[in-house]
Amino acid sequence: MTEPRQAAILVAVGYQVRFADPEALLELRSEVFRLYRSCFAAPPYSETEEEIARFTDGRFDRGMATPGAHGFVAWHGETVAGLVYGWPARGEVPGDRGYALVHSCVAPHLHHLLRPPAFEVAELAVDPAHRRRGLGRRLLDRVVEGHPTAWLGTHPDAPARRLYESAGWTVIGQCEDGRQRTLILSLSR
Repeated sequence: MTEPRQAAILVAVGYQVRFADPEALLELRSEVFRLYRSCFAAPPYSETEEEIARFTDGRFDRGMATPGAHGFVAWHGETVAGLVYGWPARGEVPGDRGYALVHSCVAPHLHHLLRPPAFEVAELAVDPAHRRRGLGRRLLDRVVEGHPTAWLGTHPDAPARRLYESAGWTVIGQCEDGRQRTLILSLSR
């Protein structure tokens, strides 16, 4: 028997993971932005203030408006220690530059891994002060639960890459867009 998506799950002593719909994630906007900055301003991402502003000034809100968007939040008391969110893959490739890049980096015979019934993991972030406690794995497992395939993009040197690969995710593409390198990984069950 599976537990309800809304039930809080004890991950490690003092930590709980809870389901979050778009409304709940938007209510946590300031915590999401703090977490994003703490994870992606540092190497290997080294996002600039301009890149971080693209996330805080609209990309996050647009993501929450995506049909089926949802996530999970790892709490340590009243502090957001980590989060993950995404949405079911769309049948058609959205018209933005990011999706065009992803599709150009994945061989055409693997494009089916980017489409329904896949789940797209948009962001996974665990506060550096709360890493190495199993939060990333629990968050990732919960968000893709019930989906036969999933995909995400990450930096080749991201600390989470070891997590992805140990959980069965495989590299299906590699992109370079200006100064940023990205691996596209897929999970199939």
